Amino acid sequence: MNTTEFNSQYPPGTPVIYVDDFGKETRTHTRSIAWDVCGTPVVKIEDKAGGVALERIKIQARQLAEESSSVQA
Repeated sequence: MNTTEFNSQYPPGTPVIYVDDFGKETRTHTRSIAWDVCGTPVVKIEDKAGGVALERIKIQARQLAEESSSVQA
């Protein structure tokens, strides 16, 4: 996903799961819009310094379920 797509779908404050180098998953949320660093899309998340590659985060399933139900209503 590129930064434009990410930013249009997920505003700052979106709940995400961060996956570290060892596969440990941590629930957190975004603190910024996404931007590119040398061609890699990144975003700030709570409790981490700097940008985290979008490939290292997953949008929390609960957030997606809520979005889906509001579209159907």
